[in-house]
Amino acid sequence: MLARWRNKSRKLTSFGRSGRAISASAIQSWATCGYKYFLERVIAVEPTNRPDDSPTIDPLQRGSLIHECWKSSTKGWASAGRPDVGESYRPEDYERLRDIATEYFGVLERAD
Repeated sequence: MLARWRNKSRKLTSFGRSGRAISASAIQSWATCGYKYFLERVIAVEPTNRPDDSPTIDPLQRGSLIHECWKSSTKGWASAGRPDVGESYRPEDYERLRDIATEYFGVLERAD
């Protein structure tokens, strides 16, 4: 990362003194947000994926998957006679729930 910055920083020393023409869109970009202009045009930082660009699932589908995970977990615990009244969940119970969730959500990911 620093090597990339060093290469880009050479542009900073000549910024504004390069004698190159600056486009109207570049001036507008700078006037709108100088920080964004600096990131995009001076040091050429590439944009990251926005959260809304990431794959998502429908809230109804997500809720159904969570309920299925919980149902599968509780069936396994019930067949083992657990948990008793007042008994806390054990670390292995949480691991089992995580494994079931990984399996269910993995099926959804592979379907995409």
